[in-house]
Amino acid sequence: MATINRENIGVLNDRLTVTVKEDDYNPGFKKALKQYSQNANIPGFRKGKIPTGLIKKMYGGELFPQEVLKSVEDELNDYLKKEELDLFGQPIIIPDEKSPKVDFNNPIDYSFDFEIGLKPKLDIDALEKEFKFSQYKVKPEEKEINEQIEQLQKRAAKREEIEKAEEDDHLVTLSFDLADENGNEIGEKEEDDHQDTFRLDYFSKRFQNQLTTKTKGNYFPTQLKNAFKKKELEWIMDDWKLDKETAPENHYVVTIQKIEKSITRELDEDFFQEIYPGGEVKTEEDFRKKITEDFQAQWDHQTKHMMEHEIFEKLINDTKIELPIEYLKKQLQRENGKLKTDEEVEKEYPEFEKQTKWGLITSQIIQKEELDAKPEEIKDFFRQQIQGYFQMPTITDENQQMIDELTERLMQEEGRIDEAYRTIITNKLFDWIIEKADIEEKEISSDEFKKLNEEHNHQHHGH
Repeated sequence: MATINRENIGVLNDRLTVTVKEDDYNPGFKKALKQYSQNANIPGFRKGKIPTGLIKKMYGGELFPQEVLKSVEDELNDYLKKEELDLFGQPIIIPDEKSPKVDFNNPIDYSFDFEIGLKPKLDIDALEKEFKFSQYKVKPEEKEINEQIEQLQKRAAKREEIEKAEEDDHLVTLSFDLADENGNEIGEKEEDDHQDTFRLDYFSKRFQNQLTTKTKGNYFPTQLKNAFKKKELEWIMDDWKLDKETAPENHYVVTIQKIEKSITRELDEDFFQEIYPGGEVKTEEDFRKKITEDFQAQWDHQTKHMMEHEIFEKLINDTKIELPIEYLKKQLQRENGKLKTDEEVEKEYPEFEKQTKWGLITSQIIQKEELDAKPEEIKDFFRQQIQGYFQMPTITDENQQMIDELTERLMQEEGRIDEAYRTIITNKLFDWIIEKADIEEKEISSDEFKKLNEEHNHQHHGH
């Protein structure tokens, strides 16, 4: 009969020695040999009639260690279940070079050592003490509202063809056909030639001067290094996937395909409907109000995120948590099946410890308060995600069907459901904590909040 010996080797850190005897693993080994003999195909023998002795000789060396380890795992799992141990991850096997090699010709008692890390009992007394935070309220400023309107007007601008490019923001569509130094086209492959639309101010002054004298259909030779400004040339070489060493010297024949100007949109109902479909925004006053609401939602999200991070830090720092540090480092070293170096472990451990503590705190609260996410809540979460992704400010009969179909599709994906579940539970967790906290609302300007946020990030992340 198997035995398990438990020995404490550190803070919340124990060694389990599992010893299995012949009676523990032999029945499984015999059963595995019998199954193998029934299914194996060996020339000269009928299927199912192969002598067990032959199977043992041929495959025993492979099957025997598997059955020994299986019996060890079974005993270990039964022990952990019976003792109701709350562990960090799975037990880590401790290699022992002195142990005898597992050999079916030598059926003896085999012992294996495992290391376990035990989760501590927590007393989250930070919630019972002074738990005070500032909820900043940033009021959108007239300046940022005006800048956003200008950006939207430009983004939704209409284009009109013109005779010549004269202003920095005029748009020129050019084709670049690879040529030799005499201006004769030599591009044989499609990827040698390119066509793109650029603002006039993308180009070097010399190239701009050439363009402003030309019209649609005109062509002339150039080299990339002469056509673009330095920064824009880097972008073009990346976009066209060109060799950065040789591409600047490339010769091209450039042909003007189109010259256009952008016409900034008027603040009229057509424009409002394009930005906010659905018919609710009809006047400039409505439009400004909607943009202000959008900005307010963005600021509220940022200020709430900063407060939640402060809650995270306070709970971690003010809750006494003892951890099996060396064991956790071993777990981190083996994370995701890839063995990390000692240097990598030391670098990553502080953040790993924070997340471990946070997991312990939140698990206790979630369990105690019975926080959960029901299927309909997950569906609502997906619906809101889809509505935001496709920028649907309002739901119409037309897009409701699409939202429902996509939602049902997402509800079939286990990974997506797990992700949504965690997000919903995290939101509920913070809502519960915030109810317990003393929250003081403070009005603050956007510049003040940005500065505060930078200081906060520097303090907690070291950069």
